[in-house]
Amino acid sequence: MCPYNQRWRNMLNRCYSKKFQKDNPTYKGCSVCKEWLTFSGFKAWMEGQDWKGKQLDKDILGGSEKIYSPETCCFISQDLNKLIKPTTGKTSGLPVGVHWNKRDKKFISSIRRNGEKHHIGSFSDPDQAAQSFARERRGYLLLEASKQPEPIRSALIARAREIKYEMV
Repeated sequence: MCPYNQRWRNMLNRCYSKKFQKDNPTYKGCSVCKEWLTFSGFKAWMEGQDWKGKQLDKDILGGSEKIYSPETCCFISQDLNKLIKPTTGKTSGLPVGVHWNKRDKKFISSIRRNGEKHHIGSFSDPDQAAQSFARERRGYLLLEASKQPEPIRSALIARAREIKYEMV
């Protein structure tokens, strides 16, 4: 399938498929700008982007807006996408970036970098583990920001400044 068409269809699916939104409720309320409701409009924008091997993202530039548009979207790596909105901790009730190690009876913080999981530390307290994750996440986000073109760089720096200890 044409990579342009595949990305366009996936975007429309995220915004307008009730089945998809049932399984992924964070996409409820998302929409696509008028220009991108036609494939030709989306393809014309995508052809001017650095998209190969990357994911379409609406959150870095769009902030809390839930609209896919030329002003709110960019292409980023999967690792960077996960770094911006980490999902660990949502089902365990532990802070984001923390899991419990039964064998060692410790709270572990870890982060993914360049597709690999990196151990940050082992802690007796989940708050200490979460604080270490937040520090590491901020540093890694700033490092990744330095490699990005504008306006992605500025948006990532602003996002890094907002990172605090996150409790789910």
